[in-house]
Amino acid sequence: MEDIQLLKDEIARLKELAYKDELTGLYNRRAFNDLADRFMETIREGGEHERKSVIIKNLSVALFDIDNFKNLNDTYGHPVGDRVLRAFANVVMENTRDIDIATRWGGEEILVGLVGASEDDAMKV
Repeated sequence: MEDIQLLKDEIARLKELAYKDELTGLYNRRAFNDLADRFMETIREGGEHERKSVIIKNLSVALFDIDNFKNLNDTYGHPVGDRVLRAFANVVMENTRDIDIATRWGGEEILVGLVGASEDDAMKV
């Protein structure tokens, strides 16, 4: 039994490495795509009960991009750019809910899937 638990723990650790951006702690693009695919698959393949259980009224997506980030890196160096990215990721995490999917989409782009959020809710984020 102990070996099985060790294996489960290792699988969880590897999943974390595969799905999280090391610098920011946000999900990475692969994780976002996999989560979105699984969500859509549940809707497509599930029975009536599953479809009713995942119906949501709204879904919003917010994309944040840090303007002139390349200039920041070129002027102050990548360690400073990394600190800015981590700080911005923390601001995003502090202002989203557990149900939302905050993702480092690209270099300085952060995409957030806001489950159940109207356009007004998304604009507040």
